[in-house]
Amino acid sequence: MILNEQFELNEKGLDVSYTYDGYPIVSLRFKKWLDMRFGQDLKFSQIKNDSNYFWLEIKPVIKFDSERRNTKMIEQCNHCRNYKEVVGATPGFVLEPEKLLNGGIFRSDIKFGSVRNQFCLMILDLNTASDISLEKFIGLSFAKIIE
Repeated sequence: MILNEQFELNEKGLDVSYTYDGYPIVSLRFKKWLDMRFGQDLKFSQIKNDSNYFWLEIKPVIKFDSERRNTKMIEQCNHCRNYKEVVGATPGFVLEPEKLLNGGIFRSDIKFGSVRNQFCLMILDLNTASDISLEKFIGLSFAKIIE
């Protein structure tokens, strides 16, 4: 994915937000926190003309259990093999819960949403989620993951 170079962040003051087409945007404060813990697993690209916000790319992938979750994949393209719509992200089910035992931050292997507005889930282990909650980052919410 490549973030549009013309992108301008309209709503400032959030530590975590998403663009309409699924790009996670993080504040400098959240970037520093993530970098200290998971720097090697993340890539940050500064938003043009705004040194306080970054596009977050999460490298580690965890497999989402779309069968157990009963995720609906609608209208597969014969050319690119992607789906027009993918519905049913929460509560999340993962196929590799052992990855969460070592801590970390992951993205789902499946993108959810419609057409070009699809995004991966950001998946954290319980300790990381608890640590993040203590920091009171604005714009971040959690949903339970089921193994």
